[in-house]
Amino acid sequence: MLKKDIISKEILNQAAHKPLYKITSSSIIKETGIARKTFYNNFNNIDDAIEYLFESIDNNIFDAVIYDKNISSREAISMLINVFPKKIYAKRDAIKILYTSELNGKWTKFLENRYKKMIVKYVFKDFSVARQIISKEDAANFYTRSFLALLETWMSKPIPEKPEIFITHFELLFNTSLNQLANI
Repeated sequence: MLKKDIISKEILNQAAHKPLYKITSSSIIKETGIARKTFYNNFNNIDDAIEYLFESIDNNIFDAVIYDKNISSREAISMLINVFPKKIYAKRDAIKILYTSELNGKWTKFLENRYKKMIVKYVFKDFSVARQIISKEDAANFYTRSFLALLETWMSKPIPEKPEIFITHFELLFNTSLNQLANI
């Protein structure tokens, strides 16, 4: 196992049991037994190591995303709904820690920044400002946060249902307006 991965694994372990302010380069070095020099050869600081943790967890999920530029917005949405849950479920233990620990704020911001670009590119490619009441930027922010909030709600459950079950609920919830959801 690479030293970076050993460090990431320990950050995740500590996040499950400690407040964020107690997760330090010193605590990671002490628990892993790696040399201080090794830590700093791999990372500039603890935030850099946390960013690496996020990337290592999310990379194969993000890589499974849409690459066909000719895909329609509806096809892109369908792909998001049907591909993401399966990929996320495979890493559910680590993702649950990120969502339920004090790393949640940083994790959520990381995901928003990463996925908003993709959502703008594929889902909002035909967005017409003239036909909308909010800007493309605001619409993409709302869409991205809503999408991620549904995934967070699922992954934060004590025992998340299997992706095959969740996908049906996910699609229904994602295609339901807030007023419909509140039965207004």
